[in-house]
Amino acid sequence: MKFPFQKLEVYKRARNINKKVFQFLQANPQIGKELRDQLSRAALSVPLNISEGSGRFSNRDKRHYYVTARSSALECVACFDAILDQQQVNEVFYESITDDYASLTKMLFMLIKKMEE
Repeated sequence: MKFPFQKLEVYKRARNINKKVFQFLQANPQIGKELRDQLSRAALSVPLNISEGSGRFSNRDKRHYYVTARSSALECVACFDAILDQQQVNEVFYESITDDYASLTKMLFMLIKKMEE
């Protein structure tokens, strides 16, 4: 690993979740373009904002990007809610991915709080 953000557990967790999300999207082409695009953008936003935030010098700047990453993770959950409402995801995967996002948002919340100290 060449960059410090690549060592962050929260970044690693976001990458692992993204692997699941993109595998899910690849295996489910019936999901509508708008929802697919929205979920893809939101999912990608999480690790991108974590990495960008880690490169900022002030805690205030870092916090801003971590808040954005957390918001994007919550957006992903809302996308999966819509996919569930359309009955295009099974309950087992839905529970697993939303549990993953719950864990990730807790990690981000802790980072956000740390930046306020």
